[in-house]
Amino acid sequence: MVRSGGVVAFDRVGETLTNRRTASSGGEYPCHLTVHGSVVVAANYRTGSIGIIERSEGSGASAVLQHRGSVQTTGGGPRPEQEGPHAHSSLFVDDHTLVTLDLGADRIRIFDYRNFALTPVDEVVLPAGFGPRDIVARPNNVFFVLGELGLGVIVYEWRDREFHQLCAISLPEARDGDHASAIAISPDSRHAYLGVRGSNLIAVLTIAEDGRSVAPLTAVSCEGDWPRHLVQHENVLHVSNQFSNTVASFRRHTLCESPMVFDVRDRLLK
Repeated sequence: MVRSGGVVAFDRVGETLTNRRTASSGGEYPCHLTVHGSVVVAANYRTGSIGIIERSEGSGASAVLQHRGSVQTTGGGPRPEQEGPHAHSSLFVDDHTLVTLDLGADRIRIFDYRNFALTPVDEVVLPAGFGPRDIVARPNNVFFVLGELGLGVIVYEWRDREFHQLCAISLPEARDGDHASAIAISPDSRHAYLGVRGSNLIAVLTIAEDGRSVAPLTAVSCEGDWPRHLVQHENVLHVSNQFSNTVASFRRHTLCESPMVFDVRDRLLK
């Protein structure tokens, strides 16, 4: 839910979603959820707040949601999109450490998590205007952070309860005014795929054998308009193109060939 600041849980029965349960997201314009055991973390873009929601089993519903509080962040950046804090995603490094990305304030925020409460413990200041949007965990405590506005990737190692930068690169063929969107990793962990909205590309990076660095490889058309999200499933990369209302599916190792393209509306109606 975008404007209402709510998180909704459904039961799935066959092809039907039933028994909706709703809880406050702890802010406005929630854009990302992280589920970790009995806690759901909501990143609220507009208000920059982090909502904490308890998820518990209940009769007649797979998840009963209860809002347990939120943490308000502050700050901003040099770009027009950074007029204030904009929480965009989160990830648990371990059971008691939550990491969040603040696109508006150019920060990786680190929280201690205990019993549905967050306590700020540290933060990483990113390059001004980088606009961190997406983060993925890799083996051996390595993390890839994507900058929506800076159009780049920074690779970090989590060591001694701190992030240590390993490398940083720009996305191939991305241009000023583009917006990066999401990261997907190939099944063999040798390539990273990243959406570039505006130029409407999928940027492809090569991941080093040890996973600790990346290098630009190529960029190909996303076969649509405004690639907002990417999902790697088995040997196929699915790209959801927001403005063209299509999903383009690329077979692994043939990303430069013409992909299969599906119209979202047609698929949903069948």
